[in-house]
Order: sequence, then C-alpha cells, then structure tokens
Amino acid sequence: MSPFSSFRQVSGTNSAKPTAKEEFVSWRKLFSLAKPESNLLSLALLAQMVSVGTTMIFPMAVGKIVDIIQLPNSVDQLKWMASALAGLFVVGAVAVTVRVALMTTIGERIARDLRKQVFQSLMKQELAFFDGRQSGELVNRLSNDTSVVSKTLTENLARGIRSSVTTTGGIGFLIYLSPTLTVAALSFIPFLTIVGGIYGSYVRSLSRKLQDALASATQVASERISAIRTVRLFAGESIEVGRYTQRIEDAFQLAKKVAIAEGFYMGGGFFMGQASLLAVLWFGGHQVLQGALTVGQLASFAMYAVNVGFGVSSLANGYGQLTRAQGAGARIFAILDRKPCPLTGIEGLELGSSYSVSSHTPTLENDRPSLIFDQVHFYYPSRPQHSVFKGLSFQVEPGELLAITGISGCGKSTILSLLSRLYIPQQGHIYLNGYDINSLDISWLRRQIGAVPQDVVLFDGSIVENIAYGAGEEVSMDEIVRAATIAGADYFIRQLPYGYETQVGERGLSLSGGQRQRIALARAIVRKPKILILDEATSALDVESEASISEAVDLLRRKENMCTIVIAHRLSTLRDSNHVIVLNKGVVAESGKFEELIAKPKSFLSKLMLISEGHGLEAADDEKLEEPSRAK
Repeated sequence: MSPFSSFRQVSGTNSAKPTAKEEFVSWRKLFSLAKPESNLLSLALLAQMVSVGTTMIFPMAVGKIVDIIQLPNSVDQLKWMASALAGLFVVGAVAVTVRVALMTTIGERIARDLRKQVFQSLMKQELAFFDGRQSGELVNRLSNDTSVVSKTLTENLARGIRSSVTTTGGIGFLIYLSPTLTVAALSFIPFLTIVGGIYGSYVRSLSRKLQDALASATQVASERISAIRTVRLFAGESIEVGRYTQRIEDAFQLAKKVAIAEGFYMGGGFFMGQASLLAVLWFGGHQVLQGALTVGQLASFAMYAVNVGFGVSSLANGYGQLTRAQGAGARIFAILDRKPCPLTGIEGLELGSSYSVSSHTPTLENDRPSLIFDQVHFYYPSRPQHSVFKGLSFQVEPGELLAITGISGCGKSTILSLLSRLYIPQQGHIYLNGYDINSLDISWLRRQIGAVPQDVVLFDGSIVENIAYGAGEEVSMDEIVRAATIAGADYFIRQLPYGYETQVGERGLSLSGGQRQRIALARAIVRKPKILILDEATSALDVESEASISEAVDLLRRKENMCTIVIAHRLSTLRDSNHVIVLNKGVVAESGKFEELIAKPKSFLSKLMLISEGHGLEAADDEKLEEPSRAK
C-alpha cells in the first residue's frame, strides 16, 4: 500500500460538515482562552474584589448610622462614620477605575488574539474544508463569535465574580445579623436554581441556532454585496432584499424566543426577590417591636437582602450569557482544534511553516523540471459520485509548451488544483522531476508554480501590491515592471492617474477583465516559476494583444526552461503549442502535435473546432464525441 493512501482517504472524506463537538464546549475549555491574560486578569479581579468589599461594608455602616442618630450627643460619632464612608467611596472608585480599564483592555486583547488564531487556522485548512462551508459563516465566527467569547471572559466574568461575592458575602452578613430572618430571605434561591438549570439548557440550544441564523444572514449579505454588478444586471435588488430580510427575520424570531425566555426567568427571579424582601420586612418589623433587633440592624439586613437578590439575579443573567458563549466557543474551537489534511493543508503553529510526509525539498536538475501525471483518478470530496479523472496520464518535458483543450467541465482547470496539491487524487501519482509531489514540502512545491486561473481574483490594494503578491517575498520595483511588461500590462498601468499605485478595488473590479488578466499574468511571472499554468489567461483580450503577450511569454519560457501548460479553446493558442492533448470523459482522448491532429477530419480536435465554430466549446455536449481510446 502506498504510504500516502491513508492521507488520500482523509482528503476524500474529510468533509466540512459540523460534528457533534461543534454543538458544545465545556466551561473549562472556554475559560482556557483567557489563560494568556491571567496576570492582568488577576489584577483586574483583585480590583473587583476591593470594589465589592467597599459595597459590602456600606449596608452595615448605614445600619450603624441609623442607630447612632437615635443616641444623644452622637454628632462626633456621625462625623467619624461619614469620614470613614467617604474614604471607603474613594477606594471603591479607584478600584472600579482600575477594574474597568483592565477588563476592557483584556477583552480587546483576547478578541484580537482569538481572531488571529482563528484566521491562522482557517488559512491552514485544505480546500475541501471551504467547499462545504460558506464564507459568511466563517466571517461570522471571526467577528461575532469572537466578540461574544471575549466579552464573556472579561465583562461577564467580572460581573459574575462580583455577583458571587456579593451573594455569598451578603448571606454571611445576613446570618450574622439574624439567622431566623435569613431563612425567609433565602427562600427563593432553590426555586431559581431549578428553573435556572432548565433555562440554561433551553437558551444554549436557542443561542446555537441564533448564531447559525446570523451567519446565514451574513453570508447572504457578503455574497450579494460582492456580486452587486450581477444583482444590478438582472434587476434582482428586490429579490435580494427579500432574501436577506427573510434571513434576518429568522434570526430575529430566534432572538425573540431567547429574549422572552430571559424575560420570564428574570421577571420570576425579581418577583421572588421582592417577595422575600417583603417577608424580611414583615418578620423583621415584628422582631424590632419585640426588641430582638434594632432599627439599624433591620435596615442593614434589608439592604443586604436586596444585595443578595440583585446578586442572584445577576448570576442568573450571567449564566444565560455563559450558555450563549458556549455555543460561540464551540464554533470557534471547531476551527482551532481542526487538523488540516497533511497533504493539502498547511500544518504547524507558524503560517510560514509547512508539513508534508517527508518535507523533502529537491534540487531541480539544471533548473529543468519535468512533469508527469500517471494514471490519476480523482473526484471532488464534495461530489464523490462524479469522477473528474479516470486514469489521466500525460507528460510535459522541460521547456515544453503543452496545450490542453476539451469541452467545458472535462477537468482542465482541475489539473492546476491537483498539481498544487489543493486536492490529492484518490489513485495515481503526479511526479515533478521524478519526485512524487506528495513527498515534497508543500510550500516549496507551490513556490515552483505560477498560475493564472480562469477566474482572476485581485486583492483590494494597489497594482504594485497585487503583482508583488506573486513573489511571496521582497521583490524590487524593476522586477515588478519587467513582469508587467512581459504580461502586456506596463503600458496601460502607466496611463492610469496613479500608475502602479492605482487602487484596483475589491476583487479588482475597478479594472476591466483584460486588465485583470494581465496583472494576474504579471503576478505569476514575477514569481519566477519553474512551471507556468495559464487557464484561459488571455480570454478577455483581443487577438492582437493576445498574440503580443503569447510571444513574450514564449520567449520567457524558452529562456527560463519553464514547463508551460496552457488551457485554451482558441485556435491560435493551440497552434502555437509544442503538443496538444484533448480531454474527454476523464482521460486523454487524443494527443499529438496540433498540425497532425487537426489534419485528421475525424480527430477529437477537429470535432471540437467544429463545435467551437458553431456553438462555442462551453455549449458542447460530450455525447457528440466518440468514446475515447487511451492515449499512449
């Protein structure tokens, strides 16, 4: 068995569907995210304890003042108590200032680090992971879920500790003042504990659904905004507004259920707290009349009882917030804990590192690599029932220009995905200079490849930044201009108001299709690749521009001894190649020189050219082609 077969199985079955682990995350694991900030967090919690301490002393001091003012000649004692309380308030204010400043800072740092970790983890995942997920959902995890978690680990944590100390400290003071009245004051706690368990389970489930609904709405918004030209072209504004409105309405209905549940729970808790306070005043009043308590002690007891009530209520609210954070945390850990497929993803803690079975970095003999596809069988993990290749075999010699053609959907563009190990074939091998690419360091392998995909995507930034992106390292302006010149882009770039510093807009949509293709070609050339793959790279250019660029690229190919693969339908592109292969039904249906193949009236290439002239290759039906024989 091949040493890579287990990885082939992973690549084929490692779907992006959420698992049960994504539904729930333990509190311990959730709070582990705050561990790097433990020192500052400890200081903030110490400030919180000081603040709570000053709050807890206040009711006792009020009770003392009430009793003092009933005594004769008590002005001096009253002054002393007022001064002590003033000092207490100053200490409390300082503690609150420190706690708020630290907690806010810590929260932002946790959110920052968490977003970096999630984004880094996303960048390491294999392509199959993204095939099963929507970009809006992943963006929602980066923005909304991280905010929910960071807020829980700071503000809600501080509020929870304050409420816990207030509750436990208040109960202690209640017992100290009157054990009998304490029973009446705390009679509502068992009820809230039972209801709280039911409430927490219900809210946790709803919160998970709410986060998913918000992610769905975000996906619709981001996708439609990025494709606003298409929406405009088909007058689909009202349809998209309705679609987004429905998604938001779904999220609102779930949020409303959470709000109603929280309202009933908090309202019930408030009623029970007020009822217990009424019981305290009723029984406490009788004890004052009987001389068992002073008026000041009853006042202190009532204030502590109120503090305990608010503390328990706040704990209940914090519990609800925590259950929501568990849902958000589960979605985050589903990304952080996920290990990418070793042969197609990027493994390692640092983004600059990579993983492969042997991490082998070969030396390409005389810088003249050869490329071989050997009996490659492949289907996309998201569509296992549809085989793209069923034994694909071909070879590209050093410095050769290979043209690949075929009907739309025959797998031409998939060749780039397999060569760059975005996916791995279920069977067969791909060799670079005699090395199985699965044994090569994945970052090294991808640095050898320059590509212009069929759907060109530029990043929001300047033209120079987009071209330099291809180098993957520091590159001089002279090299950028040279690459742009070969790609036929230098002339039009210099005509722009800001030249190479011109901003291209999101996905490069401020430029024309032909301009985007030229910049993408320059981005591939500046990489100085050993293998250049052009997937309909000049389809948006006129014939004259295409010929000029093809000539420049051909000179570069000869000079650099690059293996060059062009995926094309145009007759001129196929004619200029050293070798042509025609794909059909997952294999090489025909292979040879263009002149030889086109001279045969019944050849696949001849039939494709006839279809192209009549209907365009995209409209071709592979049933019009005969059953292919295996190319030798």
